[in-house]
Amino acid sequence: MKKRMFRAPLYLALCFYGWLLTYAASPTLANPVTQPDWPMFQQNASHTGQAPSSRSIQNPIIRWKQPVGVAGWLNSPLIADGQVFISSSGYLWQIPDYEAGNESDSLLTDGVYAFDLKTGARNWYAPARADASGIAYEKGLIFATGDEGAVWALDARSGELKWRQELGAETYQVLVHNQVVYVGTAQGLFFALDASSGKIRWKTALKGSIRAGAALQGDRIVVGTTQGKIFGLNLKGKIRWEKDILSLYPEYVNEQYLTQVEIYGSATLYKNSAIIGFARESLYPTPALVRLDLLTGKLIWKAESDGERQNWGNIRTSPVVYKDMLIYAEPYSNEVIAVNAESGKALGSTSVGVPMLPQWASPALSGSMVIIPRHDGGLYTLDAAKGDPGWALYLGEPKLAGSKFPEGIASGGGATYFHPTIGDAIFSSPAVSKQGYILVAAGGYLYCIGDQNW
Repeated sequence: MKKRMFRAPLYLALCFYGWLLTYAASPTLANPVTQPDWPMFQQNASHTGQAPSSRSIQNPIIRWKQPVGVAGWLNSPLIADGQVFISSSGYLWQIPDYEAGNESDSLLTDGVYAFDLKTGARNWYAPARADASGIAYEKGLIFATGDEGAVWALDARSGELKWRQELGAETYQVLVHNQVVYVGTAQGLFFALDASSGKIRWKTALKGSIRAGAALQGDRIVVGTTQGKIFGLNLKGKIRWEKDILSLYPEYVNEQYLTQVEIYGSATLYKNSAIIGFARESLYPTPALVRLDLLTGKLIWKAESDGERQNWGNIRTSPVVYKDMLIYAEPYSNEVIAVNAESGKALGSTSVGVPMLPQWASPALSGSMVIIPRHDGGLYTLDAAKGDPGWALYLGEPKLAGSKFPEGIASGGGATYFHPTIGDAIFSSPAVSKQGYILVAAGGYLYCIGDQNW
């Protein structure tokens, strides 16, 4: 009987073809999607401020710095796809300074900048017509706001303009979630836009200018206004509840306080509730924080003093969440405060840096390390569980940036007594990469901070 011949080339070709079909069909092998490190203010739509990496810097070193112009409280960096993005108020804060042809390293005008995370090399710059404000990232696009009264989308790789939507008044913060862009205006209109086209899906009129960013969880959007109102909307823009903060404090409506309430910080969403800080006209006996039920707006708690401190200032920032604690920097002081998120009771404080009146920068959390930029120009850290101070860097003056702080820093410099006497304040909130690098802007520069041993 004649033996059958084994045709190796044909057999291998069929095997290869079968493997190729399996590979192409495999969802785990084809074009994996990389989640962005820090795509928006305080990392996520709930604004908890928690970094995606648990690695924390122990021995800080400035890896690189790049000039970006004025970085106000709305100009906080983002991290995605190996790049760092930041909006800028240029070289004239609150004044349009862009002129065609002026975009250069020596004349930093309003706009959005992109840098390589690893090297700090500038990848692109997209000019704006006036101060650029909050930005957010989703699916390869940067969404920007600003004083020119619009929202626009830029290609994250090239900076190319993809679309622009005029909204009729200044825009401040932006939230993007599931291909919908949420943004409020100075006229009190809250918009939802299609992320791919910029087309307006809906708009809702609120009471007061909307300077705070929105927070989102499930079917609820929470946003505050400068009239001291907090609104809960559904995803179709219908107002489900409204809360007037001043109505929660009848004891402060008298000649002693003459209270006017404003909201600048984004809500922090925690266990089906919204925690939000607010600004008042002077010092008060309790912290300026309230917790509301996310679905109904019902008051859960008003923050209480720890019994030791009786003078609490304005909160224009958003706290970070560490386990069952809220941590933030208290103004009119040099203290970092911990509050029990379940009860609203202040647990204690840690002193870092020089006492200053304002506090505009919100904290971030990397593992158990809280990162606190402060108005004295310092970037501070502390242990979230124990409250023990960690390392600190001075960033208020580029030529002096480093671990040694200049002597004589105090409140009272600049055009007003709010400014530090040396260098600049830090208004910008930090971002943290998956590798643990910290990005923060101060004194006209964007800094990348790493560990000496990395």
